[in-house]
Amino acid sequence: MNSMTGYGRGMAQEGDRRLVVELTSVNRKNLEVQWNAPRDLDPLEPQARDLIGKSLSRGRVTGRMFWEGSGHGSSGSQGGRSGAKTGSLPIVQDAVLEAYLQEFKRLQEANILPDEIKTEWSLQGLMRLPGVVALEETALDLDEVLPLLEKAMEGALKDLLKMRSREGLALKEEMLSRAQLMQEALQRVELNAPKVLENYRSKLIERIAQAGIEPPGEDDDRLMREIVYFADRSDITEEVTRLKSHFQQLEDCFQDKEPVGRKLDFLAQEFNREINTIGSKANDATIATEVVFLKTELEKLREQFQNIE
Repeated sequence: MNSMTGYGRGMAQEGDRRLVVELTSVNRKNLEVQWNAPRDLDPLEPQARDLIGKSLSRGRVTGRMFWEGSGHGSSGSQGGRSGAKTGSLPIVQDAVLEAYLQEFKRLQEANILPDEIKTEWSLQGLMRLPGVVALEETALDLDEVLPLLEKAMEGALKDLLKMRSREGLALKEEMLSRAQLMQEALQRVELNAPKVLENYRSKLIERIAQAGIEPPGEDDDRLMREIVYFADRSDITEEVTRLKSHFQQLEDCFQDKEPVGRKLDFLAQEFNREINTIGSKANDATIATEVVFLKTELEKLREQFQNIE
């Protein structure tokens, strides 16, 4: 049983290239992945999402992938959105340079340039003019980078799952404690259920006597029909039996190694249905008190269900 909250970081290095993957996850009904990567790594997003989907089934996962270290001109501290390229080649823009030279020649011939500027032309100065030199990024070899992604993702997922498992264990202990309290309350409901009919019978006879009417005998047909009718309306045997079954299913979920979050959500609805029915059927103050307790604990339990994968 795993929580949906966690963090993981993984790295893979080859030569001076180090690829980093960071994953964070929080609660979400279904699996939702948000992915951030530098432009040169964007083509690997489908593979990254596929790797995440194979390990996680629920939660909102935010993933970052970036180059780290001097090998790609980016430390990764800013999320890898700038720098982090596989390489850049300087390309001289001939047309731009020729345009500059022609303009300088025109100004020189027109005697507009000061003498000191006329004598300071140099290759270094020309290369610094805007637009003369452009950097052309070399293409990323995805076949070479994909193994790095897989290794880095493996480490990040391992850390993430470890944290989710640790938190899931803590949640499991709390849920077991609340489930035990609810089972004890259900036992008290079951214990008091037989008394409801007898209490109703006594109160009914008492009200008849207070009205000045001669109390009916024990085998009076009208009295028996009323009691049978009340017994049919207030019988909670089926609801108690179903709740016991739900508790057994809940115990099975606690022992299951597969994701059970959706099943827990369904069980919470079924618990709520049976508890509400007991509350509406059992016309008894003691049972009503237990029903309030059951609903309170169920709400706390349901909140924890929302955290489980």
